[in-house]
Amino acid sequence: MLESLITTYCVRYDPYYCKSDPERLWEIVQRHDGRVHAGAVGILDFYVPEPIITQILLMDAGLRVKHKKSYI
Repeated sequence: MLESLITTYCVRYDPYYCKSDPERLWEIVQRHDGRVHAGAVGILDFYVPEPIITQILLMDAGLRVKHKKSYI
């Protein structure tokens, strides 16, 4: 997949690696029409619109982009 065409990024929040509050992340993502999907053991996949991806990634070093789940 060409990463330059992605308009919605899947950002994985894993409580083992992340220190930030997931509620704070969700508040920002929701305000910009993003989505969230709850997985096992507290893992959350935030679907983040492209205009705010940098802001979200700078909030916690433990957040990871899952390119295979991101989409155009």
